[in-house]
Amino acid sequence: DERAVPFLATRLDREPSPPVIMTLLLAMARCGGPYVGRRLTAFLEHPDRMVRMAAATALGRVGDAGQRDELWAALRYAPNDPGFEVRAVLPVEAETK
Repeated sequence: DERAVPFLATRLDREPSPPVIMTLLLAMARCGGPYVGRRLTAFLEHPDRMVRMAAATALGRVGDAGQRDELWAALRYAPNDPGFEVRAVLPVEAETK
């Protein structure tokens, strides 16, 4: 439900714990909404590898074409990052672009 996004975003801004951040990112992806993809993109550069993986997974689930370039760039330049394996959640047509 998109109505939960403002609450989740506010919590995300204040949350220091990587496991909680990961949960919030995935919850935001489930809610959807017009600005969720942009909000998730910032976490592709988080210092914690698992948070980056959750952000990539969440972006893949949102399927926001506007954020696809940022997601691909993050995955291409992080071959040793576990988030690199997230390509499996992306739509097949994204791989041909």
